[in-house]
Amino acid sequence: MSKAIILARVSDKKQEEGHSLPAQLRRLRDYANKNGFKVVEEFHFSESAGDKIRKKFEQVMKYLKTHKDVRILLCENVDRATRNFRDAVDIDDMRKNDGLEVHFVQDGFFINAQATGNQMFMWEAKVFLAKQYLNRLSDDVKRSQEEKLRKGEWPEKAPIGYLNIDLDDEHKDIIVDPERAPFVKKAFELYATGNWSLNPLMKLLNSEGFKNNTKAQRPITKSQLDDIIKNTFYYGEMKYKGKLYPHKYPPLIER
Repeated sequence: MSKAIILARVSDKKQEEGHSLPAQLRRLRDYANKNGFKVVEEFHFSESAGDKIRKKFEQVMKYLKTHKDVRILLCENVDRATRNFRDAVDIDDMRKNDGLEVHFVQDGFFINAQATGNQMFMWEAKVFLAKQYLNRLSDDVKRSQEEKLRKGEWPEKAPIGYLNIDLDDEHKDIIVDPERAPFVKKAFELYATGNWSLNPLMKLLNSEGFKNNTKAQRPITKSQLDDIIKNTFYYGEMKYKGKLYPHKYPPLIER
């Protein structure tokens, strides 16, 4: 019985019906059983993982490179396996040189070292389409961000001193953080006197309980304090990728 691994992933936590991780895994396991493959490992994750996506893919490749007896990779379709040319090159290299056989269950074909011209055409065409789809998603995100900025809305995580909130499933907002805003105000007030440099000011604020807005909520660092002091957001202007936009949120500092 040939050994196989499964790779499943979704675009985000609100993946469309029928393509959720459980649904993908069920179909891929059924396919393995019908074709006499023994699934020895499963890799599944959400693309909402951001920068971690590449690391997840590298885990799959590392597993295949260190388990030479596993030569079957099962995916729902090509765009579940890869949406960029870099990953596609890695897969194709292992296909040609290491005997990897990749099955795209929903697409209805597979590729291996003996793949026909038609199989390779399907693979290459679908990789190209997957990359184009990702490019369109990127363009949509950029347009959405630009629209938010024109409305005075910040499109990312709120700066320290503010909080992101969900108004409903589709709408979000930013409010003043009652816990951290007073520290931000104090930082500006003391720094403006000219009597405080960043390092002693950081130590003072930390001693009084100023924490950053990450999950760990660690004491503020010197570089974070420097970013706060230089951030125009606190007095009514958003600087995003070099451009300034007015925003609708309550300013913490008067210019």
